Amino acid sequence: MQWQDCHGDGNPGPRHLPTTATTVHVLLGDGDGSFQTQQISDVGSVPVAVAVADVNGDGKPDLAIANLDNTVSVRLGLRSGSFQPQQTFAVGSYPTAVTVADVNNDGKPDLGRRQRRQQTR
Repeated sequence: MQWQDCHGDGNPGPRHLPTTATTVHVLLGDGDGSFQTQQISDVGSVPVAVAVADVNGDGKPDLAIANLDNTVSVRLGLRSGSFQPQQTFAVGSYPTAVTVADVNNDGKPDLGRRQRRQQTR
């Protein structure tokens, strides 16, 4: 779970990853400790990790989600706290974490992911 101000009102809300679904759930904060009804966004199969960052430079938080179907889903944020349709990227076997950082110092965010170590016999 991660906390982020999704709709720019200064009230962070949690983002939750269900363990056996193909969705992420966002609850926008009301600023008084309560939350609005959850918004559900489709992602890949079995999301296991989420990173929140502005990946397209529009000043709105976006989601990058590692999925056990060997993909990372990116959902670009809208000011309302909802998200544009997902973009999906193949990333190799068993991604278990995702991060956003400018790895090559070009001023643009890059995606990184961790892969689960496979056992060999």
